[in-house]
Amino acid sequence: MATLTPLIEASFATHVHVAAAVLATCLAPVQIIRRQRGAWHKRLGYGWVLAMGVTAGSSFWITGFEVMGPFSPIHLLSVLTFLGLRSGLRAAWAGDFQGHAAAMRGMAFWALGIAGALTLLPGRIMHKVLFAQVEMSVATGVIAALVIALFLMAWRRRREPANKM
Repeated sequence: MATLTPLIEASFATHVHVAAAVLATCLAPVQIIRRQRGAWHKRLGYGWVLAMGVTAGSSFWITGFEVMGPFSPIHLLSVLTFLGLRSGLRAAWAGDFQGHAAAMRGMAFWALGIAGALTLLPGRIMHKVLFAQVEMSVATGVIAALVIALFLMAWRRRREPANKM
């Protein structure tokens, strides 16, 4: 049974981070699956970029696994997220829609999919929220299945020919 207590008791930065990540996670499939790439794609896309930026930016105020000063390896992913956002936006503005799609899909996979799966590791807040009453072996199995599914999706995507926009 899930409990929101660990999340409620977390810092304000964590609240901002989770809210932005949930918004980005909800918008990503809409942006990727939707066939029409018109005004709504652009509007929702800017919302997604903003949510991703807030998610990445707020991570710098979340501590708990410091390796080098106040930073942890996950902060490197935040820097890469900012670089990916810049790359995807520049590609769209330059009319390189295949490059734009590749950059944004890659970020949805790595910054949301993989990083999201890592939040489920034991000891992390989201693990406590979702798996508070679940036996550790079941939780580990669910996390492993999610990570395997994400890697299979990435492998399958690499084998497909590039989508034309």
